[in-house]
Amino acid sequence: MLVEIGEKSDRVVVVTADVGLSTRAVMFGEKFRDRYFNVGIAKQHLIGFTTGLALAGTIHIATVFAELIL
Repeated sequence: MLVEIGEKSDRVVVVTADVGLSTRAVMFGEKFRDRYFNVGIAKQHLIGFTTGLALAGTIHIATVFAELIL
């Protein structure tokens, strides 16, 4: 599904906090290497990173397990 979204716009960026395999975000990364970022096990950094992407005009999708952000 993420790949289909990425094909519609080159502004779509996917960011994961080391859960790309579980969320299948790696499939997006395989097709769009320049628009896929893995910030590692750094959930707080994921939020700041995607905020910066939003300010730069991207349409970003962050993949993380929600209970880890609370």
